[in-house]
Amino acid sequence: MNPAPDGTPPGDAPPGDAPPGCLVWRCRRGMRELDLMLKRWLENHYSSASSDARARFAQFLQLPDPEIAGYLLGRETPADPGFAALVGQMAAGGLKTALAPALMFNPVQCVAAVR
Repeated sequence: MNPAPDGTPPGDAPPGDAPPGCLVWRCRRGMRELDLMLKRWLENHYSSASSDARARFAQFLQLPDPEIAGYLLGRETPADPGFAALVGQMAAGGLKTALAPALMFNPVQCVAAVR
């Protein structure tokens, strides 16, 4: 069997209907900053997002890691307006907000304590 026009293997659900557990796995990119920003959007916005936004998120996760990093870290702007809106929503909280729970210490406080 040939893949569907959207690239999904035969028998798989379309990207927009992927179960959140599958999307959690696909949010794992191997770069902590990306992992946290993608997972934060999934946890905070996926359940209330429209089916179009869910499909867009699933399609976004199919992009190569360097392209996702460029968008989420602000080095590039997506040409696709749907991706641009999604990236804007992900970036609204900022990288610092996404990383805050993962930080074990504040380097500035450590430097100040050493002085």
